[in-house]
Amino acid sequence: MIRFNSKTIFWSGWAASLVLFLYPFQVQEGLGLGLDKVVHFVIFSALGFYGVKSYREKIYHTLVLLAAYALVIEYTQGHFLPGRTLDWYDALAGIVGLVTVYLHQRAKRK
Repeated sequence: MIRFNSKTIFWSGWAASLVLFLYPFQVQEGLGLGLDKVVHFVIFSALGFYGVKSYREKIYHTLVLLAAYALVIEYTQGHFLPGRTLDWYDALAGIVGLVTVYLHQRAKRK
């Protein structure tokens, strides 16, 4: 039986995000701010939350690696996946989600 602890949720969420981000479907453009930015923010906030919860002793490292993941995913979408485009604002939305988690964790410690 699978135990749903924070590490299981983190790695399952990471795997699901990898499939979602690398699936070669066309994202509809021209929706203003863009639902895709909200999706990136939410996914990376959740990954950051469970990553920090799973690796408390390495909060900074976890968040930096997830920020690098956001950048690599966006680069990969733009250069290697047909029908997908590079949008650095998607990566920025993910990083803003991670910064939000960091600020929340920092405020909790004070």
